[in-house]
Amino acid sequence: MPRVECPLFYPIQSIRLHARRFAAGYSFPPHAQPVHQFYCVLAGEVSQRVEGATHRLRAGEAVWVAPGLERAPRAVSAAGEYLVVQFSAPWPELGAGTGGRCRLGAAALADARALATFRTVATDDHRVAVLFHHLCLRLLPPAWFTRLARAEDSRAGRKPVTPGADRVERIERLMAANTGNALRLEDIAALAGMSRSALGRLFMAQRRRSPCARFRELRLDRAKQLLMHGGRSVTEVALETGFSSSQHFAGAFRRRFWRPPSAFSGREG
Repeated sequence: MPRVECPLFYPIQSIRLHARRFAAGYSFPPHAQPVHQFYCVLAGEVSQRVEGATHRLRAGEAVWVAPGLERAPRAVSAAGEYLVVQFSAPWPELGAGTGGRCRLGAAALADARALATFRTVATDDHRVAVLFHHLCLRLLPPAWFTRLARAEDSRAGRKPVTPGADRVERIERLMAANTGNALRLEDIAALAGMSRSALGRLFMAQRRRSPCARFRELRLDRAKQLLMHGGRSVTEVALETGFSSSQHFAGAFRRRFWRPPSAFSGREG
C-alpha cells in the first residue's frame, strides 16, 4: 500500500458493486452512468470500448470510467469474471477523457477479488468501503489524497499543528464520520494507512487511550446528541451508532456519562 501523508476520511463513496462471471456471449450495448466506474477483469479477457477508444483488458487489468462516458464491454475469451464498482469521487481527473487504464499488482488484485466475493451490494456495508479504499490507495497517486486533506484544512481554517496531533485529528474525523459503522481496529488502521501497532502507539501518545476506546467515545458522544435532539428511542440510537444491542449500549453509555441513556431521551424503548 503506498504511503500517504494523511489518513483517508472517506473521500470516495462507493455506490454499488457488481461482480459477475461471463461466457462467450457476454456484451452490453453502449451505455453511460452518472457516476464514476471502476471496471476490472478478474479472469479471462474483455474488450471495453470507452468513448471510441477500445481497451483489451486481461485478468488483472482495469479501466476508470468518468461519469457520462459511454462504455460498451464484450467478451473476448470464452469465459471469465469481471468486477464493476460505481462510486462518486472528488477528483475530476479520475477516468477523464477516454478512461484511464491500469494494471493491478498482486496486492491490488487480491483486494479486487475480495470485493468480488460480495457479488452485488450497496454501500451500507462498511467492509466494501474499506476494501475499495484499500484498492484505491494502491492504484491512485498518493498526492491526490494529500491534496484533498490540505484543501479540507484550508476550508475549515485550521492552523498547522504537530504532525502526530494532526494525524490523530484526521483519524478522529474519519471515526466521527462513521459512528454508525462497527469499524474494527484493522479497518481504522487500513484507512489511516498505518499498521495496527503504529496506530495504537500514536493514540496512546496523543490521547492516552487506545484507538478503539476513542472510537467508542465518539460513538457515545454521537449517541448522546441523537438522544437529546433526534427524537429517537434508546434502541434506535443504539443501532444507529453501531452497538449490537441496547443492553450493551446502555452499559457503555452509563460508564461514559454516569447516567443511563433514558435520562437524555424523551422516548421509551
